[in-house]
Amino acid sequence: MKDIEKNLHDESIIKQKMLEAMLKHVVFDGWSETSFRNSIIENAYDISAVTRIFPRRDIDLALYFHTFDDEIAFHKIQTKEVTSYKIREKIIMAIFTRLEIAHKNKEAVRRSFAMFSLPFYVSDGAKAVLNTSDVIWRAIDDQSDQFTWYTKRLSLSLVYSSCLLFWLN
Repeated sequence: MKDIEKNLHDESIIKQKMLEAMLKHVVFDGWSETSFRNSIIENAYDISAVTRIFPRRDIDLALYFHTFDDEIAFHKIQTKEVTSYKIREKIIMAIFTRLEIAHKNKEAVRRSFAMFSLPFYVSDGAKAVLNTSDVIWRAIDDQSDQFTWYTKRLSLSLVYSSCLLFWLN
């Protein structure tokens, strides 16, 4: 059991250090094999260990970047006192909070938006945006179920992606 816990801890450290290094390189080389390899070299990691964690290399690291920022947004949104807000106001606050987090790495977000617009990665990009909308609904304590659960997330993902595109330009 201790070995499993140690491996999970080591894996989370590798993920975090790879992301930190990758964000430095993405500005110049985008989410690319070059950035991925430079991040491995910078951290002095074994490439086989890192590719076990990120099998599709830069793509999986870009998805981890978005998931990581979604987790930060979730906790930040939950700490805000919004019980008296209407749903619309909660959503607006949550979108602004998520964009505020994205602002720290705006060029990395821009580069990932471009990458996830490519035909062979568009499904990954759609999943990332749907995950963000799910995080927002959970953070504001959405209690919907069945059909409305899906329609709310789909609607918000369209709104969020439009806001993100406007924000990037």
